[in-house]
Order: sequence, then C-alpha cells, then structure tokens
Amino acid sequence: MYYGDEIGMGDNVYLGDYFPVIYDPPYGYQIVNVDTQERSQSSLLNWVRAIVALRGSYHAFGRGTFESIAAGSPSARLHPPPR
Repeated sequence: MYYGDEIGMGDNVYLGDYFPVIYDPPYGYQIVNVDTQERSQSSLLNWVRAIVALRGSYHAFGRGTFESIAAGSPSARLHPPPR
C-alpha cells in the first residue's frame, strides 16, 4: 500500500506508475480527502483502519516470518508458500 492509498488517492510521484493528480470531482482532492473520508463510515480510510485494528487484536495475524524472494522486477514481490 502506498501513501495515500488508504483514501484512494493513488498518486505517488516517486514511482514509475505515477498518474497526474485528478482535480475534477468526483475523484478530486475536494471530494477524496482525509476530512471527508473520516466522516464517512463506509470510506476506504475507515475500512483500512478497521482491518489494521483487527490485525492488531489477534495474535495469529502477526505470527510467523516473512521471506522476500527476488522477482526480477522492483515493482513485484514474491512470498513463498507456507511450509
């Protein structure tokens, strides 16, 4: 998840997949911003917050180790299947 993805921004200028900022409603900053997302119970921001809180509530979600495998592309990550 990139910075801003939790509210549906999707515009990180430092990545090769950069798209210009959308200024027109319904996806412009006037509508898609933290203030409006915090006020909406069904917003993507509040969903992400709930999932992060859920993960922190259960020890089973935080167990194990992470092993990254070289994928041959900086934009891809691989994770081996459980053993």
